[in-house]
Amino acid sequence: MPVKNLWGELPQAGEIRTPYMILREQAELLGEMTGDILQGRVRKIQDENSKSFTYFFDILAPALDNYVFRILMIRYEITLYPVTLKDFVNDMSDECNTEGEFTELLEKVLSSDETKRVVSGLLSQIRAESEF
Repeated sequence: MPVKNLWGELPQAGEIRTPYMILREQAELLGEMTGDILQGRVRKIQDENSKSFTYFFDILAPALDNYVFRILMIRYEITLYPVTLKDFVNDMSDECNTEGEFTELLEKVLSSDETKRVVSGLLSQIRAESEF
């Protein structure tokens, strides 16, 4: 007698975009937009006692001796949402209950005037140091 499937229909892994995947996409896009003068970097924070996933999103400037500027941190459980986003540039923290809320908040952080000032400052410093 065949075993009865009690799981029902399982979602395919490709159907779900994790907050980590969304951050990685934006990190890659920063490199593309700046010709890799600036690079986005997403780093996982290991905590063996935690059941959550925690990542830092940094801007890396290889031409400035790999200078790193931390933009934000996200933390979420295995269910993916809610995700907590801590914005270090604008000094705020918020919780997002859906992918839509997360991408909306992430866009606000990445396109904020403060973040643009950081990017501008890094690009200006790289240009200044490369002229000498």
